[in-house]
Amino acid sequence: MIEPGLEHLRKLSRTPRVQYIEGLFPPMFAKELRKLDLKVEREMPMMVYKPGGINGHVPPEVKLPEAPDGVSIQHATDQRSIELWWYVWRNAHYDVLTLGVEPLFVGRDMAALKSGQQIDILAYRHGFPVGVARVSIHEQTGHILALALMKEARTPAMTSLLQTAAMQAALERNCELVFAPGETDEDRKLCREMGFMDFGSIVCYAAGSDSGREDSNDSYLDQSVLTL
Repeated sequence: MIEPGLEHLRKLSRTPRVQYIEGLFPPMFAKELRKLDLKVEREMPMMVYKPGGINGHVPPEVKLPEAPDGVSIQHATDQRSIELWWYVWRNAHYDVLTLGVEPLFVGRDMAALKSGQQIDILAYRHGFPVGVARVSIHEQTGHILALALMKEARTPAMTSLLQTAAMQAALERNCELVFAPGETDEDRKLCREMGFMDFGSIVCYAAGSDSGREDSNDSYLDQSVLTL
């Protein structure tokens, strides 16, 4: 499954890359990637929330904190709200706080929302969008893919509100596990306070620089591993 994707990237003159959640695959998977002449390019710690607990450690119940004055949380339900979501995600005035293992694509959102495979969340302050989050749903697993906040609105309270809204949305879909990247110490501290536990890493394997030119965007994957 991986080899055809790598070959497709080579034909597009892109650097062959494979990115996956280490804890979800056996060690043999990494060995096979190395046989394909791929090397570890980067690792990002992964956090996991399990309502029923892990090894006897039961996390606190997820409760949406009180929103600051003028702030409201809504789910995207139509094309207009989807377009607004992308406006926030691509706007330079917003800080991207989380970028998960799956690439983000324009054009598939409405189908993903209707099929229940995706939840897009928008945070408004006095009617103006100040933040977004995205959760993908795969069977009974939720993955927080994206989190962004307007620079002026980026406070611990707003970050916690948006992250909790994403967690709550996943749990309302009966997810038994919720994954979130813990890229920075600040991210991991917030996740632990919310009941997440450290759980392996997102690992990116890539070919050498002579195998293809460097990509001009962040969509490194030809296809999400979770869809195979």
